[in-house]
Amino acid sequence: MMNKKVNLGMQIVWVLVGQIIPFVWIYPFNKIHKIGRLIGWKLLIMGVSIIPVIVVALSDYILSTSYMDGTIVMIPFFMVYLGIGLVDIVFIVKWSMEWNDKLHLSDLHDEVNGLPDINEVSHPE
Repeated sequence: MMNKKVNLGMQIVWVLVGQIIPFVWIYPFNKIHKIGRLIGWKLLIMGVSIIPVIVVALSDYILSTSYMDGTIVMIPFFMVYLGIGLVDIVFIVKWSMEWNDKLHLSDLHDEVNGLPDINEVSHPE
């Protein structure tokens, strides 16, 4: 995969679309080679978010109330889902800026050392 600078605005758009269409959020993180790190964060957050659901389920069982009609149990999941979207935006902004800076520094380093830019090399036909 070729390393190219990314458009931060489009990265954010892809993350927002990923909140509506499943797994679209993978694309922008894959472009900056951070997909593994993000999946780890998502698993951690989802693992912690299951705790309120367990508490509600146990309280329903112990108190024999009708909280388990589905709405109360789903509220923590919806809150976490929205929270994960915000966390994704923070990560994509941070990591995309680092990615672009790293590529910019790499380009400067190549120019200083006299190495030609791979995009500017003429190819014989």
